[in-house]
Amino acid sequence: MKGSDLEGTTLIFGNSREARQIARALSANGLPVIMAAPRPTNSSRSADGGPGKVGLGVERITIGAAFECAGSVGRFQVTVPDPSEAVTRSAGAIILADEAHLESNAARYGLGTSEALFTFSRLGSLLGINGEAETRFAKGEKIVLVTGLATEGHPLMAEQAMRYALRLQGDYEMQCYILTGNLKVAADGLESLYREAKAAGVIFMKFTESRPAFEALPKGGFRVTFDDEVLREPCTLDSEWLAVDERVKPSAFTTQVARQLGIDCGPDRFAQSDNVHRATVRTNRQGIFVAGPSRSLLTEADRRIDAQSAVVEIQKCLEVPSATALGKAVINTGRCIRCLTCLRSCPYGAIAVGKFVSIEPAACQACGICLAECPRQAIDFDKPPGGAIVERIPVVPSSASGEEVAPAITAFCCQRSAAAAGALAGCMAMSLPQGLRLVPVPCAGSISLSHLLAAFSGGADGVLVLSCHPGNCHSEQGNTRARERTEQVATILPRVGIDAARLAYATLAANMGFEFAETVNGFAQTLNNLGPSRLKPQRKA
Repeated sequence: MKGSDLEGTTLIFGNSREARQIARALSANGLPVIMAAPRPTNSSRSADGGPGKVGLGVERITIGAAFECAGSVGRFQVTVPDPSEAVTRSAGAIILADEAHLESNAARYGLGTSEALFTFSRLGSLLGINGEAETRFAKGEKIVLVTGLATEGHPLMAEQAMRYALRLQGDYEMQCYILTGNLKVAADGLESLYREAKAAGVIFMKFTESRPAFEALPKGGFRVTFDDEVLREPCTLDSEWLAVDERVKPSAFTTQVARQLGIDCGPDRFAQSDNVHRATVRTNRQGIFVAGPSRSLLTEADRRIDAQSAVVEIQKCLEVPSATALGKAVINTGRCIRCLTCLRSCPYGAIAVGKFVSIEPAACQACGICLAECPRQAIDFDKPPGGAIVERIPVVPSSASGEEVAPAITAFCCQRSAAAAGALAGCMAMSLPQGLRLVPVPCAGSISLSHLLAAFSGGADGVLVLSCHPGNCHSEQGNTRARERTEQVATILPRVGIDAARLAYATLAANMGFEFAETVNGFAQTLNNLGPSRLKPQRKA
C-alpha cells in the first residue's frame, strides 16, 4: 500500500453490530476498512439478526487463532498464515469489536431444558427485537422474567427484562412478572423505563432475604414458590412461560485477539482494563481501540455511544501524523544486551524487536518505565522537556553545625496526579514545608533506585514518592512499580545508617490539594522528630 493509504486504513476485528456500524461510518467518509473475523458457520447469525452488510469499500478477511501483529499506530501490520500464501494487511488504526458470549443462568436457578423456557436473548428474537417476530404467545398468558437472582444484577439485563415485559404486556396482552434481586436501574433512561413498566401493569417482585424455587409442571409451564417478603407468607405463582437472564462473557475471539494485540484486560477478561484513562474506547496501546461487548457488558444505549465514540477516536488517530516530538525514549544499541526487560515492562507495546531492540516513537507515551527498569541503563529520553530526572534532583545547600533549618524534602511527583495536587495546594494557599522541593516525573514508575539514592546523596532529609491511586495509573502498573521500588530502597537505607522512615510512598489524585498538604506536612513532622540526615552537608564553623 502507499503511505497515504496506509495511514487511512482501519482494521476491525470482529463482526458485532458495532463493528459493522463503525465500518459503514468510516467507509462513508472515504476511509478504507478491513474487517477480520472467524469463518462463519452455517448456523451463525449476525448479532442484530441482519445479513451483516457493511457497504462498499470494505474488505473482509477470515482470521483464526493464529496471526501476528507488528508495528505501531500509523503502520500496523497483521499477517494471517495460510497453507498456500500468508495474507498480510497494513493499517493505521485497529479496533476490536466482537459480539459477547452469552451463557444461560437456567442451571443456576435449578432449571433444565424446556420449550417454555427462554433466555433473554432468545425471548428478544421471538419478539422480533432484532428481526422478524415468531408468534408463540397468546392473550392472557403469564410469563415470569428472572434477573439478578443467580448473579449480581446488571443494567443491561434489567433493561432487557423491562423492555420485553412492556412488549408482551402491550402487543400480546400478557401478564408479566419480573423477579429480581437488586434491580440495576442506574443507567440512562432505566429509572423512567421502570416507572413505565409499572404503569403498564408489570409486577416487580424483589427478593433480598430468600430466593424463589422453580418447578416445571407436567402440563407445561412453570410453578414459582417463594416467601413473600411483604406479606411474610409462602406463595406460589404459575405461568405458561419463563425467561431467565444470562451471564455475559467476552467471546473466545475477543480474548484471543486481545492477547495477540497486547491489550490489557480487566479482571472479567473483557478487553479493557478498569482504568479511567481508557474511557471510553481506548486501550493501553496507541492506535488500538475496543468497542461494544468486547470491552464491557453494556446497555443498548451505551453500545450505540461506543460505536460513535470509536469512529471519532479512529478519525482523530488517522488524522494526526506519527509522533516525532522530542521526549520519547530511545535505546543505546551499544549498551543494550537484548535482555528484553523493556519489552516486558512497557505498558504501551512500544518496543520493537528486530536486528536491534528499538522503540516505536509513535507508540511511546514517554512514561519512563523502561528507563527505570533497564538493568544496563541503555535507555534514555531524547531531549526530555525540563531535562533528565537525575539532573533535576535538588542538591541541598550546606548549613552551619547547630543551625536550625527546615527538613529538606525531595518529593518525586507523578505529573498527572501528585504534581497537579501540589499545584492545587499552592493555589489554595495551603501551608507547605519550607524545605519541600518537587521533582515532577512523567510517571512514578520512571523513578529508579538510583534516583532515590541520588536524592539522599544530595542531602535530602527525607524523600517522598507520590503516585496515582491504584487503578488510576495511565501506565497501568507505574504506581505499583514505584511502590515496590520504594519498599526495596527502604530495606537498603538502614544498611548505610539512614532510617527507613525517611523514605515514604503515598498516592494522590490531581484534585487532592488538601490531602497533598496533609501528606507533606505529616512527613515533615516525622523528619523533625528524626533530625537532620547524616548525609546532609555541614559547613565548617
